[in-house]
Amino acid sequence: MKRITTGFSLLVLCLGLVLAQTPQQEERFSVAGLKDHEVEKFYKEFREAVAAGDKQKVASLVSFPITATLASGKRQRIRTRVAFVKSYDLIFDDKFRALIAKTEFADLWAKFSGVATPRGEIWIGGIVKSKTNFDDYVIKIIAINGVFPEDPKNEHATPAQRITLLNHNPKVDNWKEAVVSFRIERLYNRVQGPHNEWDVLYGGLTYNGNGDWLRVNCDNNSWSRIRDLGKKDWSDDIDVPVLRILPCLNDQCGRIQIPPPHSGSKIEDENLNPHIAKAEVGHMYVVHRFREKRRREDRVFQSRSDYYTLIRIEELKPNESCTITWKRVATPDR
Repeated sequence: MKRITTGFSLLVLCLGLVLAQTPQQEERFSVAGLKDHEVEKFYKEFREAVAAGDKQKVASLVSFPITATLASGKRQRIRTRVAFVKSYDLIFDDKFRALIAKTEFADLWAKFSGVATPRGEIWIGGIVKSKTNFDDYVIKIIAINGVFPEDPKNEHATPAQRITLLNHNPKVDNWKEAVVSFRIERLYNRVQGPHNEWDVLYGGLTYNGNGDWLRVNCDNNSWSRIRDLGKKDWSDDIDVPVLRILPCLNDQCGRIQIPPPHSGSKIEDENLNPHIAKAEVGHMYVVHRFREKRRREDRVFQSRSDYYTLIRIEELKPNESCTITWKRVATPDR
């Protein structure tokens, strides 16, 4: 009897160890600091309110002030519920309402900045009630971008821009000639623009005697990304991959990580430096640029840039200059 009891105890102990080592399933929206069940409840209320045409209910689910994209494509700053209700029909036209109706909870995705519908038409986030307790929050709609236009066929056929970048050398102060911005929201002045208003830097890094590197700008909260797609022409059928934005840990955003000796890793490996790539003639690269400014205590965005760009290297003078063609492209389906 004693032997049976001991064996049973060992069985229970081993089973306990197995269960303890079994990882719990991570919630889909934990990266945004939200719980799945509360997002599901909120989105259900939102969809039902839109379907019913309940303007007041939809307005109660929005965080103000908010900048919304009207059906006409115009961006409008809305500061109050009353103003939102007045502009409701200009925002939620038939096309937008139909899109929301067919977008299920299962279609939502998340990154640390919030939860979104498939192409970011609607963004949902947590708004904290107290600056001293970030766990006390209410879920609200934090961005309304409307229905995006359909992607044109053969959108990559002709590159829109061409520019020659000089290899960045701090000794000669050629920063302005070494960076390029892909922003189209407003004109970018390379001479007068601030240092953080750039997307890609050529050079600024020498590794094993090679100074031909492309480096993507990162903000203080996240890693923007770049990936080498190999040799491609603009006339090719280009499948733009999804590059998920990675949250920053330990204030490491934008820093170059050198692989340990004999590790077998390359400095351009994405798990080590997701924001750099080796510049090679004829190669095409996809860049996912993400930049935001927000009030941390409110978890509310003040401004955000989030876009994809394709780059092709046309000419390269090693350690001297790099000529690229580039074009902004639609965000790929997630």
